Amino acid sequence: DGALLTGDAVFGDAQGRAHYPPRALALDPAQARATAHRLVASGFTVLYPGHGLPVAGAAVPGRTRG
Repeated sequence: DGALLTGDAVFGDAQGRAHYPPRALALDPAQARATAHRLVASGFTVLYPGHGLPVAGAAVPGRTRG
């Protein structure tokens, strides 16, 4: 149905926007950012991050802040 459960691979914020995971939490920050970018660009309807609010697919232009 377009739902994407990302756990800690993508973080959400209080406004429902997607973010990269914090660099301090990643063993390989570059790989973590690449994975987050790939997930956000995957064409989901709603993304459910491990932290923060759900992110609507229409609100994400294929990028994460971070």
